Amino acid sequence: MMRVLPVLLLLAACGGEAPPPPTDVAAVPPAGPPPAGVNPAPVATSPTPGAPGTDAPRYTLVALQNGDHACYVVLKDAAGAELNLPGSFDLCAGGGVDATPFIGKVVTLDRSKSTMAGDSCQGNPECKDTQEVDLVVGVRVIP
Repeated sequence: MMRVLPVLLLLAACGGEAPPPPTDVAAVPPAGPPPAGVNPAPVATSPTPGAPGTDAPRYTLVALQNGDHACYVVLKDAAGAELNLPGSFDLCAGGGVDATPFIGKVVTLDRSKSTMAGDSCQGNPECKDTQEVDLVVGVRVIP
């Protein structure tokens, strides 16, 4: 009886049902601003219809490529032109917010001003040159 009681209490607290599995959600952003010098946490989610951000430009996510200084987000716009934008490393395969399940889907982007190694560094990890970029920190699937 002592083992059954905690299970019964848990089921009663949950309404007798297990929570539904998440759909098209790779992560939930942390609360509060990130510490100084840390890129904002990326988000890869699917918003509900009519949610803020659904009026943003729509792209087809083509690929996510790990680079020296970013995870490059490869997209196609409505006209079929390919774009290659710097993104948070967390968006690439194996990252904290792996957005690879969204490849081939229509998405909008969450972006944030961020500092990364300058183009002049050409992959040199000891280079101190920096540039401010509009970093892709989130990918949202459009229903």
